[in-house]
Amino acid sequence: MSKVHRKCTSSGRSPLLYTAILIVLGMSLVLAGCGQLSLTQLLENEEPGELRVSPASANVPVDTVVTIQGKGGFKPYTYTQLSGGGSLDAKTGVFSATGTGSVTIEVTDSFGKKAQGTLEIVEQLQLLYLGASVSQLTVALADLPLNFGASDGVFPYVFYVDGAGGTIDSVTGVFNAGGPGEYLVEVLDSVDNSAVALITVVNPSGPLTISPEIAYVQQGNTVVFTAYNETAPFDFTVDAPASGSIAGVVGAAATYQAPAFETVDTVRLTDALTSVTATVHVVTSDPEPLSISPSSVDKVKHGDEITFTASGGIPPYTFWAEHDDVVVDRLDIISADKARYTAPNFNTTDWVWLEDAIGNTKRVKVKVK
Repeated sequence: MSKVHRKCTSSGRSPLLYTAILIVLGMSLVLAGCGQLSLTQLLENEEPGELRVSPASANVPVDTVVTIQGKGGFKPYTYTQLSGGGSLDAKTGVFSATGTGSVTIEVTDSFGKKAQGTLEIVEQLQLLYLGASVSQLTVALADLPLNFGASDGVFPYVFYVDGAGGTIDSVTGVFNAGGPGEYLVEVLDSVDNSAVALITVVNPSGPLTISPEIAYVQQGNTVVFTAYNETAPFDFTVDAPASGSIAGVVGAAATYQAPAFETVDTVRLTDALTSVTATVHVVTSDPEPLSISPSSVDKVKHGDEITFTASGGIPPYTFWAEHDDVVVDRLDIISADKARYTAPNFNTTDWVWLEDAIGNTKRVKVKVK
């Protein structure tokens, strides 16, 4: 039988020796107590098993708080941070994680025995869409389903959705909606950290459109662009390097203010789903009227060739030939302003069309005999 002796003193008294003998599982243990320490208290402070840290190892997201606990040995415990960032309360074991990296924590029981644990501080859990963190998203019903993912935090992840008719695969993150409306998509990691995104599902009546797609405006003047089938929120901007500016937006219409010099600007309409553009040509004065030469054709024979030339209007130009409102393959484009018509080997009446960049048109009747 082994004995542990400790001399204790109290004010005005001689040293006293308290010895307690405890028989545990057939083994004798002699404990020395001082002052107010009693065998009952000593037994109450004993924890089952060897001294250890709980958790012995764990991943902890940055900017979170966890409580480290001593297990086994004899209470009370004290806690010491041996390495890494963050802060640790020596009495309670409450640890605040700041910055990523490895942290070593040591627990000491009332008899001086020590044990260590390791924490890996990781980035905060993120909900991902198309590989990027997302907290708010507007999508068209026609673009569903969506594939959500997660990163950082503590793997494994579980996905949830809240919203009428919404579904999501708890493992893969594949989301579908019950119809237009708002849905909350959430991912939880293994320690119940959460990341949430508000998903707004819309059903636009058609593709986003800006009108006109090509505009002509004199220096210092304005032109109005209008949005159609837009999904809020939407905005009009001028792409860099911008010469003009958007002077104002009223409803779905934006006023473009031209600069005091010739240039070409791109006006962009961006809504919650996508973006489209229009081109603005800023010129000194009005262009000459669009024209095509020859403007009339008589007595065209089978196999004859006629070269048509465009002028005026706003380039670029588009040529095509029609017969009874159906496009026919009788034109060859020679250059940006010229096209060659070749008459077929049968009698017909065709129309040769010319259109400029802002939609002005001219046509010439061609009668082949």
